[in-house]
Amino acid sequence: MVTVDTGSAARSRRLTWTIGGVLLVLSALTGLAGQSTLPSLNAATLPLFGLGATVLAIGIGRPGSVTARRPLGTGAILALVIVLVVVRPLLTHALLPSPVEAIRSVGPFPSLAVADLVLTVVELSCAIVAVVRIARQGVVPSPWRLAPLWALCTVAVTQAIAMLLVSIPGLDAGAVVGVVAGLSVIRSAAIVFLGIVAIVLGALADPRAVTLLSSRE
Repeated sequence: MVTVDTGSAARSRRLTWTIGGVLLVLSALTGLAGQSTLPSLNAATLPLFGLGATVLAIGIGRPGSVTARRPLGTGAILALVIVLVVVRPLLTHALLPSPVEAIRSVGPFPSLAVADLVLTVVELSCAIVAVVRIARQGVVPSPWRLAPLWALCTVAVTQAIAMLLVSIPGLDAGAVVGVVAGLSVIRSAAIVFLGIVAIVLGALADPRAVTLLSSRE
């Protein structure tokens, strides 16, 4: 199937990518503000990210969808949003020990650790599928169709380093906290970068462009 990109399609992309990009930037900025001076903003970080990702996946009109609404890529993004925004908070809350159990316990809580590992694997799997599909779908112009992959690699590497530092015994606690905070800033910067790319591409959407989309997955 061949889809010709018209002025209407360009408007759809402009609106979708601008709104989605703004939401991604806001999610990263609220996370940074929550870590520093306004902890109450942390509650808005994941919902804003999830909303931005959903807008970009579904699109305000099919031409705006970064996955062209293909089932695999769109489903991967929506599954990632559900796990991040709904499943992880609910499961974490359900598995958190009561204050009395926390005082009596020594060491980590096994059920919570296992659940966190499983959710992390699911999130990473969904994210990998999503970025691969965005890169291969061809809706986002090159080389920026690889921007989600760059952001994912940055987030994954910084998260892995943070987890490694926290797990190594004997390291200076103050130094570890500082490094982890710095890595968190880098992760937020990757999301901001992704949002800015979406905003700029939305502003540059060309109504004269022609896009060929295959009906195959």
